Amino acid sequence: MCNIFVYGTLKENFPNFSINTGVRLPGNFVTQSLHALYLVGERNSPWLVVDSEKGVQVQGQVFTVDEQGLLAMDQL
Repeated sequence: MCNIFVYGTLKENFPNFSINTGVRLPGNFVTQSLHALYLVGERNSPWLVVDSEKGVQVQGQVFTVDEQGLLAMDQL
């Protein structure tokens, strides 16, 4: 089991949430370091890149997932 921070389509009420089989920790979270957000590829997949000059704190949700759940997220 591990905790995963999700900031895009794997969040609750977002398009790929059905892939996310984890249990959500209560609350909303933000990254400590600053990140730039890029939308990549045909599907506009969100990618975060650490960027202390132009980045922002990113809001997201944290889920506890098992190994199978993590594998499904990685395959997505």
